[in-house]
Parts: sequence; structure tokens; C-alpha cells
Amino acid sequence: MNLNQLQHAFYQAISQQGDGSVLSPHLLSHPNLSVNQQLAIYRRNKNTALCNTLSAHYPVCLRLVGDEFFNAMAKIYIEQTPSHFTDLNKYGSNFSLFIKDFQPTQDLPYLPDVARLEWAWVQAFYGQDMMARLDADLIAAMDNEQVEKVVFQLPVNANLLSSSYPIAKIWQVNQLDYEGEQQIDLTQNEVLLLVWRDGWRVAIEPLTQVQWQLLQVFAQGLPLEAVCHHAIAQNIDVSEYLADFIARGWLASFEGS
Repeated sequence: MNLNQLQHAFYQAISQQGDGSVLSPHLLSHPNLSVNQQLAIYRRNKNTALCNTLSAHYPVCLRLVGDEFFNAMAKIYIEQTPSHFTDLNKYGSNFSLFIKDFQPTQDLPYLPDVARLEWAWVQAFYGQDMMARLDADLIAAMDNEQVEKVVFQLPVNANLLSSSYPIAKIWQVNQLDYEGEQQIDLTQNEVLLLVWRDGWRVAIEPLTQVQWQLLQVFAQGLPLEAVCHHAIAQNIDVSEYLADFIARGWLASFEGS
């Protein structure tokens, strides 16, 4: 058995996808522990690390359901979703989908969307650093033909989210340092959000319907000319929003000229 085969067999064993028998010839014997008992130590450590990762990534969900419920839910998720990453910051990306189908959470219909918001926060926080903000003067110096071909880009690892529930308010109220109004109206209108990192701060920005529509089109990677055509069809004047988006940092870079 070469190193690659040995590592694969060990991974299978601690992921409970094998009984560990294939590893027996390669493990030091222990007078009081069988092969499976030895491997069980690694399984527990692995599961504890993944559970702690989910708790760190989804602290609001944890607070909403409590430690005991969250840990039990995380255990089932971990059993169904083994980690394939060396970087634990990438683990748990589909936790919201799991919660959506998890029978014990069906009386908390907003919880999957809260989880989506928390994962967007994680992506922004641990994502690639954004370069300096886009200089609007570079655009102003171009002629009309050049500007039409420009492809604007949202900040790296930015996410556009929509929800039928006030997930931004739920997130805010469940921060440890929050001291404001605790009451949340779950019947409010659709919430539209941009989650991105502004320097060292992860921003959760509420958007208007028009801002949401325009940013969705920009996110498709279309040149400005095509963005304008889409906007005109919706009776939106892009010129009213472009400078503001750049100033806010919502459009962080561009390609083409």
C-alpha cells in the first residue's frame, strides 16, 4: 500500500465508510484498544472539529435553536456530508439546504434563509481580499464607445440574497452585542440584500427593488451596453445608479475599454 492508498484508507475509516481492517497491518498494536477503538478516537475528533466549524459558521442558527438541538442537527449533517476540504472555512456550504429538508425545523421556516445569510457572511469574511475601490474618474475619462464595452464586477465573494423573511433583522438581533428592539415582524415584505466585505468589515446592505434588479444584471458579467438594454426594458435609468454603486463600492472593478 503506497502513501496515497494509505491516506485514502484512513480517510474512509474515520469517515465510517470502512471498518478499518485494511489498515490493521499498518497500525501500531495497542494492548487495550482494537483497531476500531483506535480509529474511533480519530472519528470523534474529526466530528467534534466539524461540529465546532458549523457552530462558528452558523452562530445565529445555533442561538435560535439552542446548543443541544444544533449539535444533534449538526451530527446528522456531518454523517451525510463528509468534508472534502483541507480548509474548514469551506465546510458547510449546503447547510441551509439540509435545514430546509430537516423535518424537526419545519416550524422555523425562516431558518434556512438565515443560514444562507450566515454562509454569505462566511464567504465574504474569508474570501479573497478586494483591491482598492474602483476609481470613477477612470470611467469618466473614457469615450462613449469604450464605456459601452466595460464589464463591471461586484466585489469579490459578494452575494445577492432575497428572502420572504426579515433575515437581516433576525441576524442583527441575535448578535451578542445587540441592545436594541427585540421584536421581529416575520410578516414583513420581501428582503433584498447585498452581502460583501468592505475592507475588514462584512456589510449586509438592504437594497431597493431597482438596486437589486440592476446588481443582478451586473452580476451576469454583461457589458454596460447590454446592462442598459436590460434596464430600459424595466424602465430603469442606469445613469442614475452607476455613480452611486461605484461610490458605495458595490461595483468594485471592471474589464474592457
